[in-house]
Amino acid sequence: MRALLLAMGYEPELRAHRLTGRWDPLHLAAAREREPAERLQLAMSANRLAGRLNDAGAEANGEA
Repeated sequence: MRALLLAMGYEPELRAHRLTGRWDPLHLAAAREREPAERLQLAMSANRLAGRLNDAGAEANGEA
């Protein structure tokens, strides 16, 4: 990746910045206060819910 960017005239740079846009700043602040293990559990729970919603949508569309 570095060689490709250099060939295109760009210097690769790794940095972090706060999310902007549709993200709720209060929700992000509350999430940062949680322990990493708790954040992981919440993320896995949300992922399972998304999978169940996807499965239900596929079933409703006759794709299951």
